[in-house]
Amino acid sequence: MSSQSSACDRLMVNFCPGVQSNHFINYTPDDEITLGYRQKGLQDLKEEVRRELKTAAGKPSQQLSFIDEVKRLGVAYHFEEEIEKELGDIYDNYHDSDDLYYVSLRFRLLRQQVYNVSCDVFKRFKDENGSFKKCLINKDVEGLLGLYEAAHLRVQGEDMVDEALAFTTAHLNVLVQHLNYPLAEKVIRALPFGDACRGRRDGLTYPSTKMKLHIVKLYRSLQS
Repeated sequence: MSSQSSACDRLMVNFCPGVQSNHFINYTPDDEITLGYRQKGLQDLKEEVRRELKTAAGKPSQQLSFIDEVKRLGVAYHFEEEIEKELGDIYDNYHDSDDLYYVSLRFRLLRQQVYNVSCDVFKRFKDENGSFKKCLINKDVEGLLGLYEAAHLRVQGEDMVDEALAFTTAHLNVLVQHLNYPLAEKVIRALPFGDACRGRRDGLTYPSTKMKLHIVKLYRSLQS
C-alpha cells in the first residue's frame, strides 16, 4: 500500500507558471460583427488601391510608380491580376524616353514579371565614347538610383548592364554623403552598406502618391 502511495506522490508535479500566463485562457476572439467590420474595411482599402491603378491608366510613369510602391509594401499579391494587366499594357505600348528613372523602373518591373525587355533601352544614356553620360551624376540622382536597382535584374552576357551597375554603385556611394532626406534615405536603403547600417532591409521606401496612406492602412490591416 505504501509503495502505491509513493508512486502517486511522484506523479504529482508542480510546474512553474508559463511565460504566457493566462493569456490564451482569457483570450476572447472578436465577435462576428467586429470581424465583419474589419473585413469590410479591408475590402474597401483594396478597392481604393484598384481604383488608383485604373485612374493611372494611360499614364505609364504614374502607373509604374504606384505598382512599385504596392510591391515594396508587400501587398502586391492582392492585386496580381490588375498589376499583370497594367504591366502588359505598358510593355506593349512603350515609347522611347529620355527619363532615366522611368526607363529604369519600367525595365525592372517588367523583368520581375519575366517580360523579355532588352537592355538596349539604356543606350540613349551613353555618350559617343560608349560610357554612361557624366551629366547623369549630378543632375539625375533619382535616375541613377533607378538604374542601380534595375541593373540587379541583369542576365549573363549583358555587358552594358554590368557597366551600369558599376557606374551607379561608384557614384551613389559618393553622392549619398551630400544628399538630403528623403533621397539620401532611399539611397542608403538600396546600397549594400544600407543593410549593415540598419541590420536588415525592410524593403519600405517613402511612397509619394496620394494613395500612400491607404496602402499603409492596408498593409497594417493585413498584419493584424
